[in-house]
Amino acid sequence: LRIQIRFATASGNNLYLDNFSLGTWHTSVEEPLADISAFKIYPNPAKNLLNINLSSAQISNFTVTINNLTGQTMLTMPITTHIGINNYQVNTAHLPKGIYFIHLQNDKERLKQKLVID
Repeated sequence: LRIQIRFATASGNNLYLDNFSLGTWHTSVEEPLADISAFKIYPNPAKNLLNINLSSAQISNFTVTINNLTGQTMLTMPITTHIGINNYQVNTAHLPKGIYFIHLQNDKERLKQKLVID
């Protein structure tokens, strides 16, 4: 596909774009672009218990990791999602008050949210 675009202003200045190419993207209903379409945590701030709510397009293995602000891993938990809504509970009673990041990761994607422990 070859496209030529010409822009002209009222004062006669011209800009030409020529010989550029557009990439090809393939999408399919059978192959979703992401396993997770929703990743919610609550309550936030949390005290002793954190709820994780995920909406998944397929069965997938993930690792949930909670890191403090220095990057130290405070909790790691493997989970397996099922198609549809998935709910998990995490005991956060052992975490000191502060700001953390919760990561949800597999071999295809990595999602992150800020978490406050009160």
